[in-house]
Amino acid sequence: PDVACPAGASTDGAAHDESALETALKADGASLSDGVRFGLMGNSLSERGITATRDMAENELLISIPYHAWGTAGDGTRTPTGAKMIQAHRDKRLTAREFSDLDYLALWILESDQTTPYITSLPSLADLSHVPVFWSDSDRAHLEGTDLYNELDGRLRDYEESYSTIISVAGPTFAESVTLERWSWAKA
Repeated sequence: PDVACPAGASTDGAAHDESALETALKADGASLSDGVRFGLMGNSLSERGITATRDMAENELLISIPYHAWGTAGDGTRTPTGAKMIQAHRDKRLTAREFSDLDYLALWILESDQTTPYITSLPSLADLSHVPVFWSDSDRAHLEGTDLYNELDGRLRDYEESYSTIISVAGPTFAESVTLERWSWAKA
């Protein structure tokens, strides 16, 4: 099935090179409504999305992307590290809770061809410096005592635990090629 994004909805993570991503999506069978473009949102230097360049009718189809053109958790299970993680599940060395669909999607991002239009369209780590999971400890300390701080603390623990899980299954070569910071970027 295809997924459609109706007027008023937005998708996050459109392209640094909007034309390359749009061309690749169209080659995979995607369709974009006249008056829709990928790009930076507003005055932001890092927030990407789909922008309407004209008034859109209610329920107008803006973009349709065939399922085969998606990047999914299933794609992550077919990466070299993903295959090791699946085998660990089968061998009962790992539970589903220890490694989630989001983790497999992050593996797909990290172990895909890094020159594809989708991967190159993702924001860089520097582009995400405004996101609290990438703040310094001293900046995060300003949130202490808030629900956001507790949520952020849980998210950071999840990133560290899933990263440790991968290393325990895939071995230290994963840590040599992917740092915790890069793993956190892929999960973000």
